[in-house]
Amino acid sequence: MKICRNGAALFASHALACVCAAGLALSAFPLVAPAAPTARLAPEPAFGKPGWQDDYIARSIVRAGLMDLRLRPTATSDDYRILAHVLGIAQTLTPNDPDIVRRLVEASHNAQDNAMLEAATRRLVQLDPTDTVAQLRLISSRISKIQTIEDRLKAYANFMGTGGDSLDGSIRSRLALDAALLCRELGDDSGFSDYLKAALRFDSTNKEAALVALSHYKERVNEPTGRVQMLSNLLLADPLDPNVHRQLAMEMASGGSYVQARRFHDMSDALFTIGGVRTEEHFAVEGWVFYWATDGANGVLDAFRNLLATEKYKAQQAEERAKKDLRETDAKANEIRLAPAIERVRLLAADAAQNKAVLDDCRQTLEVGAKVLATALDEIEKAKDKVTPEAAAEYRRASAIGLSEIQILRLWTNVDLEKVAADLVKTREILGDQPPLATLAAADAWVLLRAGKNEEALAAFDALVDVEFEALTDRGIAEIEPAKIGKALALEALMRPSEAAAIYKEVAVSRAADASGMWCKVRMEKMGATDPERDALSKRLTAIGESVPRLVEDMVKDPTSTMSLSADVPMTLAHPTDRNDLVIKLRNKTKIPLGLGTDRAINSRFLAQPSIDVHTKTMSAVAQPEILDIDRRMRLMPGETIEVRVRVDAGYTGWLMESGAANIVRSRFRIMQGFYPGQNGTMREGPGCLTADSPQVVRNPLKEARLTPPQLVDGIRLSSGDDAIILLLTLRARTLFDETIGSSDRLALAQAIAAHYPSFDVKLRMLALVEVPNAAMFEEFKIFDDVAKNEAAPGATALAIVTRITDPADPALTAALASTNPVTKEVARLHQARLEDAAAMTLSRRGFKLATDVAAGSPAPSTTTTNTTEAPNTPVPATEPAKPKVPTK
Repeated sequence: MKICRNGAALFASHALACVCAAGLALSAFPLVAPAAPTARLAPEPAFGKPGWQDDYIARSIVRAGLMDLRLRPTATSDDYRILAHVLGIAQTLTPNDPDIVRRLVEASHNAQDNAMLEAATRRLVQLDPTDTVAQLRLISSRISKIQTIEDRLKAYANFMGTGGDSLDGSIRSRLALDAALLCRELGDDSGFSDYLKAALRFDSTNKEAALVALSHYKERVNEPTGRVQMLSNLLLADPLDPNVHRQLAMEMASGGSYVQARRFHDMSDALFTIGGVRTEEHFAVEGWVFYWATDGANGVLDAFRNLLATEKYKAQQAEERAKKDLRETDAKANEIRLAPAIERVRLLAADAAQNKAVLDDCRQTLEVGAKVLATALDEIEKAKDKVTPEAAAEYRRASAIGLSEIQILRLWTNVDLEKVAADLVKTREILGDQPPLATLAAADAWVLLRAGKNEEALAAFDALVDVEFEALTDRGIAEIEPAKIGKALALEALMRPSEAAAIYKEVAVSRAADASGMWCKVRMEKMGATDPERDALSKRLTAIGESVPRLVEDMVKDPTSTMSLSADVPMTLAHPTDRNDLVIKLRNKTKIPLGLGTDRAINSRFLAQPSIDVHTKTMSAVAQPEILDIDRRMRLMPGETIEVRVRVDAGYTGWLMESGAANIVRSRFRIMQGFYPGQNGTMREGPGCLTADSPQVVRNPLKEARLTPPQLVDGIRLSSGDDAIILLLTLRARTLFDETIGSSDRLALAQAIAAHYPSFDVKLRMLALVEVPNAAMFEEFKIFDDVAKNEAAPGATALAIVTRITDPADPALTAALASTNPVTKEVARLHQARLEDAAAMTLSRRGFKLATDVAAGSPAPSTTTTNTTEAPNTPVPATEPAKPKVPTK
């Protein structure tokens, strides 16, 4: 794909070669050749296979750490630091588990521990050589430690040459951008230019590089064709960015390429709508203006007529239903109006087409608006005891501006001219002794024009050409260019058409997305005036727009045409201790590279929504979703597939499924790409995104679940090794979901595990600490908590602190603070600090409370659970869905 067809023009000001020296040998930067991207991941240990015990214990420890973090309303760096230490403990059991390492990378980042972050990233690169995101992070981290700028640039130069041949182009592209920005700081324009071109050459999906290139171009050259070319390159870097589409639409309109302007504006509108983003009113104005430009004035007027008819019909139906139900309704068919900014478009289009019927309808709308505004003084008088003098003055001024604007539009389109004089008198009464209005002065100039006093009108308009006009909340008066257009009409009346045409041309270009600009364009055409330069520019811009592939429309209308998504499971019949993983596969079906990331063409973020049945009871309503991120790479090449194995049982939902081990458990997941909240509160996929359903996984109950409470107590007292792991899970499942287990049974179980706990090896003790309920869940287990607090083994002590200690003055915590083990000591310090707040929520104070709430039959509290180390308040796109753009009362 061609990256920049006008690169010579873009960088014409940079003639010197890069002054950075190349060839620096960097033994500290081992380069890892990427493995085959579609190679299937090795299966994880399943029950009974070698390593299953360590895998299960490590996963249980990770879950405890995540659930502790997610109980924090606003997680701090200290909370993440505790999590990082818990993850480190889990990692000692399964050092080759990339899922734990990825969580450790994120926890270290949020804990602001750069040393821990680099160590975890280095380990991740070793475990997953295809992870280009981790490779880039590691390389950038090491380069940042180089002391001198010159040596840093040498390092970058090495990666641009043969020293970086084994790296993916997406990595080299971002390194080149870093080098370019460093050169710019040094004032090295040539180096900046060369590195920026390299960044774009190595990876066309590098949106940041495309943005820098666009900004640089605007600063140095800023020619319309080049701007549009640069924007089209930016669009290809991220085809789903509605703001880029809108920028392209505006550039196309300014250059007269209205068909392409409408195309890109429509795509921007679709993306904003799908993304649930409410746009400002002027965005809708732009859409109607582009409609006018492509379908003509009568075409857009027909569209307005159909729209109003539809909305009035809906209001009429609502009125009839309300009347039948003997209730009031706000929907009044005879009160349906276009929003003022959009009514301007209809009015000026009707004037341009000299459509008398629509002009008459617009006249009535203006009359209604004028009557409402004329009552401003009465309204202020009625509310004088309820508003401040400042608020009253602001209301008076806004009313005067709006009433002045209506007079200008009447005078402009020659409707209700006989009412203008009285309304202007009323305007001055409303304004009172406030400073004069430019809008009111413009209205006075228009009165002179319509009275045939052309010379006086011309002088009045000249005095206003450089004046700043007032703005209302939904529109600016300057958008209709009252002084310039009035002056042009005065010049026409004085038989100076060439001067008038020059003004119309200026407004048509500068207000290309406003109704005033389109009105001027039509006026020029009626005068027979031409603009060859803009016509030629329009052809060039149209050619660039047509060269942008239609894949963007395809991505929005039918995402399956550009990518495929599937969610599979490693096994459909599993043991209660087995992992609950999903294998997600994403494929780029297009012929161009597509960026992969949370804000890229292929969204890497998913919501995994669980559907869970424990025996015959549906748990889907209380199960919590997990957020999955598969940002292992920065792009997918044409036809390339990424296959990632991710955990969906990391948080509460995994705890819930395991806690049902005394019964048959059925689970499946729907993954939703680029999710955001819909209008009814449910989640939906984002723009250009897909959903996929996993097969069902069935977990048969543990045979140990059939033990009577006394038999389970006896089994725990004698347990060791694999049997102990299964019996600990059985204990949890029975105490949480078995209604026949009463307080005396729980006490007996707590006494048994408390008595046998010291005989476990350290791994089993760690599992018991994160598996056995604590006193926050069942008071009978305080006896076990008291024993657990005496834990002395490193790692296990930290887990005991996080899961069992609730009092900042607990002697066990004091002892831990004096430990020689740095992890134990720091976890004790951090945990004690948060316990100082009596209301602070921690795992030790709440326990795995959600599970007990479910067992009791009450709904589980709604908490945001994620498949990352994010805090519970991780922001999800929550913008309000778009509302209908035009009809308002």
